[in-house]
Amino acid sequence: MLYYGFALDCQASDCNRPLPRPQMRISSTIVLYYPDPASVVLLLKTLSKGLINEFFVIDNTPQPLLDVTSALEYLGRTIKLKYIQNNANLGLSKAQNIGINEALMSNSDYLFFSDQDSTFSSYYMLTLLKCIREIESYGHSSFILGGAYRNSNSPSGKISLPSSNIRFNHHIRFAPMVTSSGSIITASTFRKIGLMDENLFIDTIDYEFSRRASANNIPLFLCDGIAFEHRLGKATLRIPCTNIEIGIDSSTRENYKFKALKYLCRKKHISLSWKIKTLLRLAIVRPIVIVYELHMYLKKLF
Repeated sequence: MLYYGFALDCQASDCNRPLPRPQMRISSTIVLYYPDPASVVLLLKTLSKGLINEFFVIDNTPQPLLDVTSALEYLGRTIKLKYIQNNANLGLSKAQNIGINEALMSNSDYLFFSDQDSTFSSYYMLTLLKCIREIESYGHSSFILGGAYRNSNSPSGKISLPSSNIRFNHHIRFAPMVTSSGSIITASTFRKIGLMDENLFIDTIDYEFSRRASANNIPLFLCDGIAFEHRLGKATLRIPCTNIEIGIDSSTRENYKFKALKYLCRKKHISLSWKIKTLLRLAIVRPIVIVYELHMYLKKLF
């Protein structure tokens, strides 16, 4: 494992006019896998102007890209950043746990999670901060908080939001689960229920963690009125004459989903209805993925 540590104050022109810093200490964990260097730099610059005090960037790329390493080294001159190269794809959960442990050792109060292909506005970050302070004012010290997202691969561009009609107050609602990217989790939550389940390589990690938190009486919240851009899968197909959209992943990714379902079927804190619904979805999507990959292969040939 190779570490790059940078800890200089923000002085460059691209760090001017930062958003007001919160009193709590918030770190961010971002996992990379063959990322686009420009997108990663833009993400870090945006978050560094918000409520993030320190970044832990975990690279799961087997052979880290020189452009990424150089870009992060340059950016590390203006923000507090620690870049960790795993030199292997250890899986999303294990990589996240490396970042979580780093954040806990740095005495962070909160951890903000982002995927490499997510994009956040200043308004999104400020609203999260306001929601944190409101939740804390009610005496909650352990919780998970997130927002909605818009799938950039979706033809409709509709916002994805877990269904919940139970409100915490007029602009915060309770949630059945919180998507990892775009979420903030209190450090005390990890100390109470543990880290991400490393038996899950890439999929359903956030769902399992959400349900485990809920089973341990740790509340899950969603801020109303905010959404971030997030890319899911390789493509999104809409079923003709309906509003139903199906996310398309590679067959390898679908295999990981089956393995995750098989593992979670043994977990009591995962509901039976979710297990059945997920099994049906995978059974329907699997042949669609095979046809899609065959179509893309033939398209390349001709």
